[in-house]
Amino acid sequence: MAVRYEAQCARSAEAETCQNGSRGFEHRAAIRSHRQLINGSNGGSRMKLRTVVVAALCIGLVCGIAAVQGYAQGGRITVYNPMGTPPPIQMRAMAPRLNTIEGKTIYLIDTTFPNSDNFMAVMQEWFKENHPKTNTVIRRASMENLSPALRTEIEENADAVFFGLGH
Repeated sequence: MAVRYEAQCARSAEAETCQNGSRGFEHRAAIRSHRQLINGSNGGSRMKLRTVVVAALCIGLVCGIAAVQGYAQGGRITVYNPMGTPPPIQMRAMAPRLNTIEGKTIYLIDTTFPNSDNFMAVMQEWFKENHPKTNTVIRRASMENLSPALRTEIEENADAVFFGLGH
């Protein structure tokens, strides 16, 4: 609004008054009339909106207080803990570390995270360049839905597995 007003003010006869600010009352009156041009003749629609919002908030406050007072006079509220009780976790030992990866088969599992297929391809190239005797196999599977056939293939053939998890 200020930019439009300055442009209008510079073109008007009040340009000197607006630029040097010597006649503040006239300057404020010009701003007020300009705002009325932009917002409507008297800005009544904004006032109506404020009135409706304040009325709605007051009604909501009154209804909320009445509901709380009704419960306080003899009603009963049951509150549940949203955390719940998690089931006990059974700890497992980690797989033993390989002494070397030379001559081993490593499965690279692409879990369909965005661009993980590109990442797995780059990893496979790295293994070819740096460990040429290591065999790498790329498979695509979701972590939630690892097929029994793929699980069996990994158990039978893989010496190590990389799961491409996101984040």
